Amino acid sequence: MLIEMERLKATYDSRREHAERDPVFATVAIRSKVTLLKNVHSRVETQRFKFDSDERPEAGGSGAGPLPLEYFLSGFGFCFLSIMARTAASLGVELKAASFSVRGLLDRRGAYGTPGVYSGFKEISYDLGLESDEPTERIWKLVHEVVRRCPAHATLGRATAMKQKVVLNGLPLEDNPLPA
Repeated sequence: MLIEMERLKATYDSRREHAERDPVFATVAIRSKVTLLKNVHSRVETQRFKFDSDERPEAGGSGAGPLPLEYFLSGFGFCFLSIMARTAASLGVELKAASFSVRGLLDRRGAYGTPGVYSGFKEISYDLGLESDEPTERIWKLVHEVVRRCPAHATLGRATAMKQKVVLNGLPLEDNPLPA
């Protein structure tokens, strides 16, 4: 089973109710400490994990870990799918599989300091792949709720253009934009 519906729903509902009652519980700080080790190789320490990031050798690194922006985009995908699982459980939407492919487009001249060139992503696009026997309307309700609830999507959506493509059971769904 992809999602333990009852367990995840109970956990999600309990934490949601707690957050609604308690503003202190509702406010959370996510922390990480990043230390430069050598050249462009860094190590991050979170409250529970340590991991490295590095650039490719042609960019001054040694290739000792994923690129910083690979982590950035992957974090978006991790957050989106985590919220997807919780929301699916909350709404009772059965999923057989879920995947998230993300692509960021940027002009590296900005990172190299070229005047007048924006250093951030010009666009972030993602493909959300789902497998389910649920009706299309329930899938769209789920997707809309995840887009609304996902902190990473909300943060990035304010900062850069976002494009989504939803594929259900191997077939793209017609665009169903979020309601205004």
